[in-house]
Amino acid sequence: CAIGSARRESTKNKHGGGDYVVTSTLASQCPPAVGRALGFSVADTILKGDGSSNNRSANKPLSFVTIGDGSVHNAHFLSAFNLARHARFRKKKCPVIFGVSDNGLSISYPTDGYADYLFSKHSTTQPTGAHQSDLGSRVISDRDDGIPIFKANGCNMADVYDKTLQAANYSRKYSAPSLVLYQELIRRFGHAATDRQHAYLNADVVNRMAE
Repeated sequence: CAIGSARRESTKNKHGGGDYVVTSTLASQCPPAVGRALGFSVADTILKGDGSSNNRSANKPLSFVTIGDGSVHNAHFLSAFNLARHARFRKKKCPVIFGVSDNGLSISYPTDGYADYLFSKHSTTQPTGAHQSDLGSRVISDRDDGIPIFKANGCNMADVYDKTLQAANYSRKYSAPSLVLYQELIRRFGHAATDRQHAYLNADVVNRMAE
């Protein structure tokens, strides 16, 4: 599903509009999220003559898509992530944020930190410091074609907000993709309503996660 509004609506409401949040139970939401990010510049060109276009960084639209750490193996995600990197390499505008929640389990399969390993291999250096609305002195060079990774403690609301804000500021400022990895999350219940996790997890593990 997609939650957002058209660019024209953003001219009516200064507190919203233009941004899209895409999520689903599968990684199939990722390609549309990247496509939407690529389409923003096309829409901006089409609408430029009606007064709705605004080049200010704070008003640039974003596409935000979320998945779980198990979905990083899915072809939909891998294709979308590769397309976003390719857009960055070709210097095409693609303001998409990938939000990956890592609770260490892909249903019954322990992921053992693989998401951290995977994205750290495909990222640029993360900017440091809190609430860097302008990303400090970081300058993205023409040769910087990687996707920066922002790692947040998923059990710390302030850190989640801070890292998500940094990623949003980066993607808006540079019209480029970024990724937020929400780590150290605890799965509080089964993967889905039909998931009987007691069948494959030790009872002590289930009770500890529910504490």
